[in-house]
Amino acid sequence: MSTAKRVSLTVYVLLSMALLAAILSLQGALLDSFSEAWGLEGSSKGLANTSAFIGSIAALITAFFLQGRVKKYALLRAALVVCALSLCVLWAAPGYALFTAGWFVLGVGIGWIDALLSAMMADLYTGKAARIMMCMLHMTFGLSSTLSPMLYQALLRRGVMWQRIYLPAAAAAALLVIIAFVGRALGVKSDEALVPSQFSLGRLWDDIRSHDLLPMVGAMAFHGLFLSGLNTWINRFAEGFAGGEAMPAMSCLFLGVMLSRLIVPFLPIDTGRYCKAAGFLGCAALLCGLWGGSGVLLRACVIVSGLLFGALIPCILNLGCSGMAENTLLASTTMMFALYLGQSLSSPLIGFLESAISLRAGIILCAACMPLCSLCCAWYARAKRGKA
Repeated sequence: MSTAKRVSLTVYVLLSMALLAAILSLQGALLDSFSEAWGLEGSSKGLANTSAFIGSIAALITAFFLQGRVKKYALLRAALVVCALSLCVLWAAPGYALFTAGWFVLGVGIGWIDALLSAMMADLYTGKAARIMMCMLHMTFGLSSTLSPMLYQALLRRGVMWQRIYLPAAAAAALLVIIAFVGRALGVKSDEALVPSQFSLGRLWDDIRSHDLLPMVGAMAFHGLFLSGLNTWINRFAEGFAGGEAMPAMSCLFLGVMLSRLIVPFLPIDTGRYCKAAGFLGCAALLCGLWGGSGVLLRACVIVSGLLFGALIPCILNLGCSGMAENTLLASTTMMFALYLGQSLSSPLIGFLESAISLRAGIILCAACMPLCSLCCAWYARAKRGKA
């Protein structure tokens, strides 16, 4: 592949990741607006988010059947079309039922994009460049997740009706589809070759086992559990400490994560060694904050913890996809499915621990999952060495 083509495809993948983060940010940014508009109370406020999550899970399941039959960039274009159309449904929805259904369809597009982008980046780069670009991909997600809500809030303050805010995101998705077709017309196409494969659960298990992917699946499940748990509960936990109120603990977490994804790729450390150590170090930093007795110290430790473990997702994806280079979509889909599973379990588990013991116990569960994530990475490295 020529350098110009690789750069063009890389930019396209990064723009798609920025759009994905912007779409996901819509749910939280407009939650109060649509809840007030339709008089929602209690758990009904979360139905749209749950619907999107179910749609994303459905997308990952269908991706197993599509691998080897549909080229990744064709599926990405289809996912962007789905996103553009469903965002238009959210804009025009006359009631909450259709709005919730629109989020389900949008979740399908989100799930496909989420599984595809890491696989595409793994196809474009190898070696150290793959680690750098995978981290840049996920740093783009963090940057867009930070800036998008600010843009949405600015539009709301200027008096823009909340439903109209879905239109710019729909237009951005449509623009990426147009760019894709223009690029094809200009000869900027991916060089991927289809790997014909008859999907079956038995075949999936054989592929996972033969490529030693199971440890990476476990690592992603533990990562989903601890990061989603911290994201959801750390602000509430931080309210019990005096000091540091100027900066939400959740913002501290993602500040550390973003910095990690910017710095780690350029450190003179092997990806495997980083993955084996990051969870232990991040756990130690977080535990210091839990027992520090100060809101300022807690927030500082959360930043340090995020700085230490923040690049784990892109590094795990890089290792798993490089180990299954002939079918990166299968590798990324399997690992993302595990990530989603961990995310779905985190809030119920922490909620149970809060009611049974304390919220501190729930946050300790998050901390405990960090070294378990690294242990899975060590298991993967050992399995690979055994076959070398």
